[in-house]
Amino acid sequence: AYKVGGFIATQMVLFANSVSVMLPAYRNVLKEKYGRGAVYVRRHGIFSSRPEYPDFSKRGNPEQRILAFGKWGTYKRLEPLLEAFDEVVERCPEARLVVAGTDHPKTPGYLQGLQQRYAHRKEINFIGYIAEEEIPELLQRSSIAVLPYTSSAGSSGIAHLACTYGVPMVASDIPDFRRLADEEGIAIDFFTPGDI
Repeated sequence: AYKVGGFIATQMVLFANSVSVMLPAYRNVLKEKYGRGAVYVRRHGIFSSRPEYPDFSKRGNPEQRILAFGKWGTYKRLEPLLEAFDEVVERCPEARLVVAGTDHPKTPGYLQGLQQRYAHRKEINFIGYIAEEEIPELLQRSSIAVLPYTSSAGSSGIAHLACTYGVPMVASDIPDFRRLADEEGIAIDFFTPGDI
């Protein structure tokens, strides 16, 4: 029933004058599987404001902030990052880990559990939900963005925000991030998912 419903729903969507997807691979799937429809690739970054030049005076002043941002608990897990952060602090004592965002709806309490476990660590800051008007300052003050995902649900909004504000990225080496880097020319350093 799920497959049939998905097929029928997709057929209905393809009757639209224009269907936008965020990755060329998604367009290819629709064209190959359904063979019709006006399907176009619209880059995720087009929804952001005008790109801003990095303000390097806010980075490393006085701390090097590592930003992890998202809806946490399903395929976005913080445990490997928190474990890796111990090694980072040994080499760079001025490093700070900033965890922004909220629990994924399927994992209520995930962040609260981690926040309680790491409450004694002053160099780890769980800041919660970020209002849209606070995003520029958060990214301008970040030295690097980390995307520690085990899988992906498509084009990454966080990756595009990092690009908008000139924040370097380190991401799990998963197919969607590789495609994003290749197809959009985004510079990302990759690591094996889960490898601290």
